[in-house]
Amino acid sequence: MRSLLKLILLAGISSSAWAQGTSSEPVRIAGITAPVNRATLSSVLPGKIDKIHVVEGTPVKSGQLLIELDKRLETLDVERRKLLTDSQSELEAAAHRATLLQAEWETANRLFESNKSISREERDRKLTEYKLAATEHERLKMVENLEELEYRMAVEQMNRRDILAPFDGIVTRLYLKEGEGCNDRQPLVDVVDARTCEFICHMPAVHAVNLEKDSVVTLEIESGAGPLKREGRIFFISPVVDPASGLREVQVRIDNADGSITPGVNAFLILGGNP
Repeated sequence: MRSLLKLILLAGISSSAWAQGTSSEPVRIAGITAPVNRATLSSVLPGKIDKIHVVEGTPVKSGQLLIELDKRLETLDVERRKLLTDSQSELEAAAHRATLLQAEWETANRLFESNKSISREERDRKLTEYKLAATEHERLKMVENLEELEYRMAVEQMNRRDILAPFDGIVTRLYLKEGEGCNDRQPLVDVVDARTCEFICHMPAVHAVNLEKDSVVTLEIESGAGPLKREGRIFFISPVVDPASGLREVQVRIDNADGSITPGVNAFLILGGNP
């Protein structure tokens, strides 16, 4: 019995030391680095690549045009709808007619009310003509609004043929060449912004107990010149522990404005001790 109790106590001490670490033996949690902003861009419509404006390695700005799909039909549709939208002659004529008939009806109504110099039927006929003209004017206004809406929809459909950079970054991969066809949702270009990186790891839950969001931690990152020591700020600590592995995800944000970190390399989060 005493031997069993001793083994249990020793096991407890070992577990505590493993969890807390010592000043001479820091805990190293392995993980991977990655850029925070990375995107694989595609078209929402099938088509043929008409023009590629960048090459791999090109720095780009947010909103910059990267790839154009063929949009000759869409361009013609926009021009046609623009002509319809700009044509105001029919609407202006209807508005002028409604204004004239309103004035005639108001004059007829005053004559009828003041001295009965015109018949009721004549006055009512003027009112009917005015109402019909006003109704026609409102109908044409609605048609004009629909044409404007269809023009804007055509412009949007044409713009969907352009692939734009979602943020400042660098083009890291082009999947197709000019003249090749593409399907909707097919990858066309990768854009990466490596100025801010993240370290992602999955650590035993016992090590994450004392970690807090926004706290500063030390990282050791692989580089060609040897391990690189950098500080990062904890961005995310998973609120749950994976029941299968007993691990908890932690993400650390790292400033990489100087480009010293190559995203994708291995790294270690150093806990405790004097790393």
